[in-house]
Amino acid sequence: MSRLSPAMAGFARIAGQYGIKLTAADLVDIFVKIYCTDRVVFHYCHMAGAAVVVTMSGGYARKIEDSVDIRNKSQNTVNYLTGG
Repeated sequence: MSRLSPAMAGFARIAGQYGIKLTAADLVDIFVKIYCTDRVVFHYCHMAGAAVVVTMSGGYARKIEDSVDIRNKSQNTVNYLTGG
């Protein structure tokens, strides 16, 4: 699992604690679905004129740098969709 991003490795580790075995392909599929869901939500909020606020909630990764990276990816998605 050393080739996985910190977020994916953390997700796999937590799943493993519950006896769930995830392959790298499973993890990519999960993260793509999460990303696509974010895009749909952000898109409809933008179309409705609703404000979107991206905050750090923590708990994503052991290193704060990894949590910041996850948050920045969400913010970049909002910026892309809103032209911000």
